[in-house]
Amino acid sequence: MKTYSHFSLKYGILSPEELVDWALEAGYESVCLTDINSTGAVMAFVRAAQRKGIKPIVGAELCNGNVLKATVIAKNNRGLHELNVFISQYLHHNVPFPDELPHLGSCIIFYPLTFKRRTLKENEYFQISSSMLLNCAWQFPELPKNKIAALDLMIFRSKRDFNIHRLLRAIHLNCLLSMLPVDQQAAETALLISREHWEIAYRDFPDYLNKTKELFGQCQVHFSFGEEAKPQNPATYTGSKTEDEQL
Repeated sequence: MKTYSHFSLKYGILSPEELVDWALEAGYESVCLTDINSTGAVMAFVRAAQRKGIKPIVGAELCNGNVLKATVIAKNNRGLHELNVFISQYLHHNVPFPDELPHLGSCIIFYPLTFKRRTLKENEYFQISSSMLLNCAWQFPELPKNKIAALDLMIFRSKRDFNIHRLLRAIHLNCLLSMLPVDQQAAETALLISREHWEIAYRDFPDYLNKTKELFGQCQVHFSFGEEAKPQNPATYTGSKTEDEQL
């Protein structure tokens, strides 16, 4: 599973802290945050997860407009740095993300099932949602089954959350709510469901779910906060307080 926070501007609903609280109540051992073209919520998300004792999985969904290109998840802190550098290059120059991503050695890349290249690299996979399970076998028979992972998008707690999402989308597009295109909003079925119900959805396709759990098990992003955090600003200019005073 993957989620959006309200750092997916004019799309997501919940704060990073609320997502962590929901994941705990829903019985998950880890929770994956992949905001749209952004890692802005990562620090707050990781802080909340570490405090509550749940494993944070972090990354981003790379989208051109409303077209998903890939979901990228960091294996570790280095992977998060790789992802940040990659996203920044494209956003700062206002250019679209490519169909095929470059090598991100400390990340796991999930492409949509429609991705044209069928021979994937070691850290590349196809992502599937439970709503696509029945059609996948005949629509994409050539996909290697060991390269498919369950990655359902979960955003809403209720109908109220979905309605708020639609209002945000209408504001973003500057259109009447009644004129909001279907392809410019998330599916109403993108609900935050419990771990039990998520696993039930894949009971006939356990390999996809097990692949996700295996890959999430490889991920470990950690930060120190408060007094444990090392200062990020340099203590001296020259490397020595004495030499600084002599300047």
